[in-house]
Amino acid sequence: MGDIKKYAPGSVKTFTCPNCGGTIGIRAVGISITAVCQSCGSIIDIANEELNIISKAQKNTKVDLDLPLGTRGHLFGADWEVIGYTERGDLDDTFSWSEYLLFNPWQGFRFLVESDGHWTFVKMLRQEIEEVNSPEYNGKRYKLFSRDNIKVNYVLGEFYWRTKVGEKASVEDYVAPPYILSREDSGQDVIWSQGTYIRPQVIQDAFGVKEKWTPPVGIAPNQPSPVGESLSAAVIAAMVAMICLIVFQIMMVSHTKNQVLIDTTIQMLSTQKGTPQTTDEFDIPDKTGNLEIMIASPVDNNWLEVEAELVNQSTQENDQALETVEYYHGYDSDGSWAEGSQVSRDILSAVPGGKYRLLLTADAGAFIPVYGKTTPDEVARGLPVKYQLRVTRDVPDWSNFWTAFLLLIVCPSVLWLYHSSFEKRRWAESSITLSGSPTNIRKYE
Repeated sequence: MGDIKKYAPGSVKTFTCPNCGGTIGIRAVGISITAVCQSCGSIIDIANEELNIISKAQKNTKVDLDLPLGTRGHLFGADWEVIGYTERGDLDDTFSWSEYLLFNPWQGFRFLVESDGHWTFVKMLRQEIEEVNSPEYNGKRYKLFSRDNIKVNYVLGEFYWRTKVGEKASVEDYVAPPYILSREDSGQDVIWSQGTYIRPQVIQDAFGVKEKWTPPVGIAPNQPSPVGESLSAAVIAAMVAMICLIVFQIMMVSHTKNQVLIDTTIQMLSTQKGTPQTTDEFDIPDKTGNLEIMIASPVDNNWLEVEAELVNQSTQENDQALETVEYYHGYDSDGSWAEGSQVSRDILSAVPGGKYRLLLTADAGAFIPVYGKTTPDEVARGLPVKYQLRVTRDVPDWSNFWTAFLLLIVCPSVLWLYHSSFEKRRWAESSITLSGSPTNIRKYE
């Protein structure tokens, strides 16, 4: 047959088919063991000088291959030629896939496996892999994805092993996208292989295919998530930005003055409802900064609402804050419960320095007369309401921090949701349960 070292890429040695007389070309001269006649489909043992027929003619000889025999292309830094084609599937004929055998005289053999429009570049491994549900290879941990019995449905071209239609094997696939590990047991030999997912357009460009292929259907076992790399980059960028944000916030908080300008207790009657009470004039220092207005009241199963209007005595410009204090509690079938708070805070940002007054207008549930529980006078005027007013200059403001924090996690969160949905759809096609147990184990026979 000739020495592999004398092989010239693209050269073909021919002989006559002993079944139909057709011409059969051999590209991996001196290496291929079997060849298939493209005219009649007979499988011939070319390692034997007598050219014995291993299998009689197949029912059909396919000519509409995505990569016809003899097609050459450049992939992963090497020139490859398609020399063989195999169609394999499960024993029930519910699904099938195509395997194209590639040959390079210096690199040896590789496979291009196509299933539902998805492509994987496969190489045989020279080592055994530990047979566990999550084997490790080259530093990557793989998960068991499927386990099934398969058979050969169709062959064409030449092969470096003796093959025939109907040949059976049991196969286990383990995935770590974009890689896949496969263990194939023919009953005589156990072969491990590793595949790498490749986009169809890359294959077409590598082999110069001009015709449009059918778009991929579904998600391949080893297909990488479209947002996998973007998700990793987004998470790293968000973490770096969050660290900077936290450091900046700590610096800002450590430099706040927390200067109390007013701290007093105010009492109001129902007759004063709707009538603003005015505080004494007070100074707000510094050119500009935030101002916190705090209202606290010992309300109990009740509420208090105070509208505070901050008026600049020089410009008459004003800022308004609405403080609502409400606290309720009780018991029900689930036990005790409580909601609300007896303290309310509002922060006015960028308040310039100057002389100010506060106009306070209050309303409360206690202003409503409670008949049968109060004196006649109290029925007429309602119950008095007391609340504490505290005004503080330059307080720590966390609102901008949390707004920035939420914005930073939006992009990673959206990408993560899409990635999770993608992985869920991938594993929906797996024959393995979440516990690692196969759903359709069938012993190889």
